[in-house]
Amino acid sequence: MASGISVMVKALNIKEMHVDSVEYFHGNACHDGEQRERDSINLHVRPYKRIRCQCPECRKHCAVYDHKDDHEVFWRANSLNGVPVYIWYQPTRMQCPEHGVLTEYMPWTDGSSRFTADFNNEAAFMALTSPKTVVSQYLDINWRTVGNCIEAAHDRLEPDVTERLHGLRRICVDETSYHKGHKYITVVYDIDRNRVAWLHEGYGLSVFEQFCQALTEEERMDIEVVAGDGARWIDECKENTLSGQNAV
Repeated sequence: MASGISVMVKALNIKEMHVDSVEYFHGNACHDGEQRERDSINLHVRPYKRIRCQCPECRKHCAVYDHKDDHEVFWRANSLNGVPVYIWYQPTRMQCPEHGVLTEYMPWTDGSSRFTADFNNEAAFMALTSPKTVVSQYLDINWRTVGNCIEAAHDRLEPDVTERLHGLRRICVDETSYHKGHKYITVVYDIDRNRVAWLHEGYGLSVFEQFCQALTEEERMDIEVVAGDGARWIDECKENTLSGQNAV
């Protein structure tokens, strides 16, 4: 029969670390200015021996420099049946010959975020279809923290957004409002790869020219089709900026 710890490890998708102990904590917490009872689960962990003291940049094993803290610190992980889970560990700093003194690689972390990579992924996924206030209530975090989780997930999944500009062939250009009071953003959509390639606040020829300036001369010439909804400013973009290409 599986132990309680092994079931929890599987449920939380914990990888490359040993769970030394589990503590169930019942106490009070302040959320949105209100004091209320709150349960939590604390996992005291350590990475597998084969990945201890690895440089987070090059993943090479390095000599121990010191301990970053004199006590355990925690990262917020995904909740288990609505109960917040925290991962506790005392990180080690190592001396990398190439990158200098850094905190060792820990498989659950997400850069400098105090939330795990899985937690940030969940927050970013929920934010695709729900307002920040809904995400914050569901995950039991401050609504401002939701933006930090999204940023951490984005920086990890797509550290260089300019890669979306490479290999464009067929694009669609349109503006969309994002706030009351006629506030618009211009969106350039990659039709072939079914994703947003570029966006910028405002609309008009001057904004679209900034998109063209982000491309090399060869990348501009590789664009075969520029589609739009018939707006006058989009037609001007096709004629003045991407002259010679097909327009729809």
